[in-house]
Amino acid sequence: MPAGFEFSFTSSPDDAPVSPETPFRIGIVGDFSGRAGRGSPNVPGMAGDPGVYRIDIDNMEDVFAEIAPRLCLPVGENADVSINIEFGELEDFHPDALLDRVELFSKLRDLRGRLKSPSTFAQAAAELAVGGVSTDTADRPEPTAETPTAPAGSMLDQLLGGGAVQPVQTGPLVQRSGAIDKLVQAAVGPYVIPLADPRQDQCMDQVNAAMAGQLSSILHHPSFQQLEAAWRGVDFLLTGVEMDDPPIRLYLIDVPKSGLLGASDGESLPLSGALIDRLSGVPGEAPWGLLLGCDTFGSSDEDVAVLGAMSQLCAHLGAPFIAAGEIPGCSRVTGTPDSADWGSAPAVGSSWQALRASDQAGSLALVAPRFLMRLPYGRLTDPVDGLPFEELDGATHETFLWGSGAFLAGALLGRAYGQCGWAFRAEGVGEIGGLPVCTVQQGGDTEAIPCAEAWISDRVAEDILSRGLSVAQSIRGRDAVRLELRSLSATSSRLVGRWRG
Repeated sequence: MPAGFEFSFTSSPDDAPVSPETPFRIGIVGDFSGRAGRGSPNVPGMAGDPGVYRIDIDNMEDVFAEIAPRLCLPVGENADVSINIEFGELEDFHPDALLDRVELFSKLRDLRGRLKSPSTFAQAAAELAVGGVSTDTADRPEPTAETPTAPAGSMLDQLLGGGAVQPVQTGPLVQRSGAIDKLVQAAVGPYVIPLADPRQDQCMDQVNAAMAGQLSSILHHPSFQQLEAAWRGVDFLLTGVEMDDPPIRLYLIDVPKSGLLGASDGESLPLSGALIDRLSGVPGEAPWGLLLGCDTFGSSDEDVAVLGAMSQLCAHLGAPFIAAGEIPGCSRVTGTPDSADWGSAPAVGSSWQALRASDQAGSLALVAPRFLMRLPYGRLTDPVDGLPFEELDGATHETFLWGSGAFLAGALLGRAYGQCGWAFRAEGVGEIGGLPVCTVQQGGDTEAIPCAEAWISDRVAEDILSRGLSVAQSIRGRDAVRLELRSLSATSSRLVGRWRG
């Protein structure tokens, strides 16, 4: 076995059969607090001790509040300007919650409100520094001492972290003192209704566009997507799998991918000692039955080192580790992929091949591709009340929220345990339904987005399986995927665990 993932235990695993009353204990390994997305050091051994939290459908809100996820994300294109986002519950990932809770949007909403009113439009437009609202300056009154002007850097530009924008005059109504008798002014004033500025709609559109653009940047930032997908995966299991009879106990193991690695004297070790301690448990505690990973692993030397160490730890625990996987030789899976276009599996490197040939590879499984965690936001899918917003406008493949296929495997094995207790088989084929189904317009036709990233043929699925990965196939015309689960081992597809099937 390569030195990159050499690892050993002094004690042997407990191979005694579990009793029928032993609960199915599932641990989900992921960055649930958002440490990797708020500037925490991405250095092996520097992510802090992993927290372990028992979670169920009744205490999810309490656990969420205890973990208190938060992110620090850049604003606009300026990396020097950032916003902090704190989450108190799952619903806080929704755009309406972001519009209510994030200070940037509060300021933009205030600006938008003042633009709506004719009496405050002039000053608000000056703050906005609307460049190019009107190229016709002939009808604009000359600026006076009372005419508000914009600063060199507009409010909107400052909020979005950009450079200065040249101000323009907003042309408010100019008081003509002396032209009208003060007595007449006092009598007529209460009945004068300010007229709407003809540029009002354009100013409003600019603020709405700025809000929508920044909202899109937040929703599609990799750190935000990673955190949202992790929590929605937990919700997917809690709401989709019967947890009570027979008992399934779900735990969150809060550690970012960088925290899986250990560090000693400046050298990276395959696995964090704190993680080993957390997972090893204490005598008399119910054993782990399954570990699920929110992160994606490929064939890089670093990923192989972590997977190799995890395989040995899991073999010791008697519980396999299932995570999302990159298909060796394939850079991206979208549309209707053809494995003939991919590189050959042996080209991925000797460390990957050695991992698959190891005795402990039967304790690992990687699932590809990912699956859709929620519908995109928009008028016809999941409306946003506080803003005209269509998430699919200008959408790319990564605009959608894709989650780890390990959650599909967790649902499949959890349901198998619910039907058979410990007498179930882990490897094999099963279906998971009730997944989000999104349709888009393509060339005048309505097309469905596959629930699991791509339409994978049986031939391509066999090729993926031959490379050691479990495969999730989207089923046309249904809200379901077909999952064929196997171990990463090159010698046996059997996934090793405490089950007796």
